Amino acid sequence: MESRLNKISSELKKEDQKMKETIQKIADKDETKQSYEYLSEEERNYRKVNDAYKKYISQYSKEYIEMSDYYYGPELPYDIYNREFNKIRTEGTYLDSPKDVKELYALFMFYSIFDISVGKVICSG
Repeated sequence: MESRLNKISSELKKEDQKMKETIQKIADKDETKQSYEYLSEEERNYRKVNDAYKKYISQYSKEYIEMSDYYYGPELPYDIYNREFNKIRTEGTYLDSPKDVKELYALFMFYSIFDISVGKVICSG
């Protein structure tokens, strides 16, 4: 009986996944956005933000928008959506953006100069 229930449960999960994929495919092709109501709330919110992002980048030339710090490609990546719009914060690194990399280099230079000056003070003292 247990193995039968497990089999039914796994089949149900597979069918559920297939249904979600079908709904997402329909939503991808639906220009009226009416199929969004069948998506989960999280997926619906992501698609709305992604649509707004696409509208934003379509207002500028490709060359111009590619220079922007807010250009992530033709589609908004899901991890960027989570970080910027969904307020799911993950541990950030100094490699997340060009600004962060510049800050990292500034820290390296500061500590190098600090180490050199502290070494001179200790050696002369």
